[in-house]
Amino acid sequence: MTRRTAISNWPVASGQLPTRLLRNATMRPLLPSNNWEAKRQRPIAKGQQPLTDQLDKSAEFKRWLALFFIGKGNYKITDKGYEELAPQVTRQNLEFGEPVSDRKREPRLEERRSLTKSELREAVARKVEQMLRDGKAEELYDNRYIDKPKRLDWKSKDTKLAVIKKLVELLGKNPREITAYDFNNNGLGGLLVDYYKNSPYLALVEASYAYSLDEIKEHARTGFKTDKIYPWEMSRVGNEFWYDKEMRIAATKWLMWKLNKEPKDITQSLQRFTLFSFIRSWLCIFRR
Repeated sequence: MTRRTAISNWPVASGQLPTRLLRNATMRPLLPSNNWEAKRQRPIAKGQQPLTDQLDKSAEFKRWLALFFIGKGNYKITDKGYEELAPQVTRQNLEFGEPVSDRKREPRLEERRSLTKSELREAVARKVEQMLRDGKAEELYDNRYIDKPKRLDWKSKDTKLAVIKKLVELLGKNPREITAYDFNNNGLGGLLVDYYKNSPYLALVEASYAYSLDEIKEHARTGFKTDKIYPWEMSRVGNEFWYDKEMRIAATKWLMWKLNKEPKDITQSLQRFTLFSFIRSWLCIFRR
């Protein structure tokens, strides 16, 4: 008798089950049926958005981004668009028959043929342009007839500013919480890499959410402000930022200002706590 057969022949009554199985059954807690149920039961951390909300906001931004560039004429017609918007017509070739005299011709001969691929694409392009002029961009996009191109045109500064501000707005995040993931996950990875050295901080500087390096140096001399954010207040800041001695000095002065304390009042234990809370990246590098 195999082990599987033996197990299947065990009596069902709990009092007759082997002692080892009874012990294991009482010791093991009941778990959700799958990992998804387990995740659903976990409490959401304070300030963290539910996953469904994040997905909805990301989808809303991507739709806005596509329509934004479509409105600027930066779009592509999809295969579905070429297929379903193509006119169902034929082209007529009109020719005269051979003349029977110098003054008379036979009636014209008509020959019908299907439109070429080039003619079909031109016809669809004209139809799309007319629909866009008629304000039907959303209809075209929602039906997947057109979409934004893979390479977006970021040459205009106004375009970059509008997109970054809309990203912050639709994600519903404090600018301090914006990370490279937010750019990459919403179709803006190329923008971040090509124009901001893959630094969310530099992108926020251009969008007027964060102070520039020159402003930080000036504030270290004249006094700090609160209408924008400093890079060390962000969730993440690149390690290369702390290679600049002036930035380390400015961050230290800001810490004194934020705590409203004199340097002599900063104890070692307070330093460890506050630096970990306010200047995480600096702490990791320079407390060694």
